[in-house]
Amino acid sequence: MGWFGSVDLGGTNCKSAVGDDSNTLVTKDVLATGDDPAALVAGLASWFRQQGRQLDAVGVASFGPLDVAGGRMATTPKRGWHGFPLRDELSKALGVPVALDTDVRASVLAEWSWGAARGLEDVLYVTVGTGIGVSAIVAGQLIRAGRHPEMGHMRIPQQPDDRWQGSCTFHGSCWEGLAAGSALAARYGVPATELGDDDAWQLEARYLALGVSNLVCLYRPERIVIGGGVLRHPGLLEAVRSEASRLLNPSYFPEAADLGEVLAPPGLGQDSGLMGGLLLARGLTAGPGPTGAT
Repeated sequence: MGWFGSVDLGGTNCKSAVGDDSNTLVTKDVLATGDDPAALVAGLASWFRQQGRQLDAVGVASFGPLDVAGGRMATTPKRGWHGFPLRDELSKALGVPVALDTDVRASVLAEWSWGAARGLEDVLYVTVGTGIGVSAIVAGQLIRAGRHPEMGHMRIPQQPDDRWQGSCTFHGSCWEGLAAGSALAARYGVPATELGDDDAWQLEARYLALGVSNLVCLYRPERIVIGGGVLRHPGLLEAVRSEASRLLNPSYFPEAADLGEVLAPPGLGQDSGLMGGLLLARGLTAGPGPTGAT
């Protein structure tokens, strides 16, 4: 039996897992991502060694932006991480090959292979956590641009009575700067998990719905799988569906009449990124490559 390591690296937390060649995660853990990437690599290497299994490869589904070809972090606002050669440093620490891709690209592959988007041709994966990321499969093919699309930084109309400047280091009030978990924390002074203001969550639903509506206009997808820590807030997904339906107008977009079929939570729950990392790792060995996963 082959053993594979998987890492789902978020801006706040880093999940790690070991899986087998039957696509089963047999052990999992969570580390704090922190601002010292070298320390995190050392922590991951120690954790994988403690699992007592000889790994064939490791796949990393990471926050970005990434220089995927170079295996390193790009111009990320995450302090301490800019330019860090994550792929090579983790490979050196573990002594096995490492595949690196964006968290949303790995997640959309996993959801398309085993989760809420299985059997569909046109799907998107949206994560709303520390940041906002989006990846797409169109006509059964993963979009692989030279530079990964940064749909989380698209501009959306700010509410007329909202004068907040946004939290994005680069774009202020872009989608991520208004609606990501980091934006909620910056605006209200508490983490999203502690935010109890109903008006705040109504505004959050509005901004998420504006971004989702743009994605529907651009792609007309059969399904948008939307996950991430912010979406765990009770009732938020339903509020986003309702607002997006109103914005799209079912008389023009028929699918807007029942966004319950289009806008769905991850079928893999909180393991979409880890399962995507497993696909990336298997793509480095004799298993199926990540674009041909079944």
